[in-house]
Amino acid sequence: MLHKLGFDKESVYDELRQCIRNSPQFRFDWFLKSRTAMELQRRCNTLITLIERENMELEERAKAEKKKRGPRTSSAQKRKQDGNPDGRSRKKQLKL
Repeated sequence: MLHKLGFDKESVYDELRQCIRNSPQFRFDWFLKSRTAMELQRRCNTLITLIERENMELEERAKAEKKKRGPRTSSAQKRKQDGNPDGRSRKKQLKL
């Protein structure tokens, strides 16, 4: 909902609080309905920070795996190295 309301707006957490209070999904969730705009702001910022950290860890892990595997040559480069530009392998001729 924070994304829909616009993260960079000044009164976004007050609007978020009103959306929570008016939503039928949270009709009986008194804990969430009783939160102030500042508490919602703190919680949202914490969640965003955790998501950013997780994404950074995933990117670092992907880079490490890529570095570990080394540069891969494409199949076209492999065919050129083998001397077969069309990718078909040569059949060996049997000598009788």
